[in-house]
Amino acid sequence: MTHLLWLCIGDFNEILSDDDKTGGLPRNRKLVEDFLEVLDYCSLKDMGFRGPSFTWCNKCDGSNSVQERLDRGFYCIDWRQLFPRASITHLEYWHFGHRAFLLDITSCFNMVDGLGSKRRRWFHFEACWAEKVDCRNLVINNRIKMPILGVFSGWCITFDVALMS
Repeated sequence: MTHLLWLCIGDFNEILSDDDKTGGLPRNRKLVEDFLEVLDYCSLKDMGFRGPSFTWCNKCDGSNSVQERLDRGFYCIDWRQLFPRASITHLEYWHFGHRAFLLDITSCFNMVDGLGSKRRRWFHFEACWAEKVDCRNLVINNRIKMPILGVFSGWCITFDVALMS
């Protein structure tokens, strides 16, 4: 289809299999098949994840509880070859019942071939995110657990200072 590097992450509002859902009514199988067909046509692969399986919940208890894995990362083969150790970690629930997730590409910059030396502007941060208390707390709580490495070290320090002010 194309030779561009593709990483698509976010809320796709669809599951890929019955294992991606617990509770509620069964998902329309045709919608799942259509989604899988699009992924196949675009040669996109599921990136996988670390952490809890489900990324969305309806915030109900007991028999009314529904949980699904709606938020994902999909990559093309060329992207994965450039970032072979990239990973997604599901964090805590944050907004509208969705979990935040962390895309970690820092391990890819420690490789011998020097990736990252010419590319310093891949990450795009929206300043309005830092204004939301839930987001600030989520970043602060998880940022402390991560070492400052590679090309993002200057940005991380600047961001930490901005969050603390």
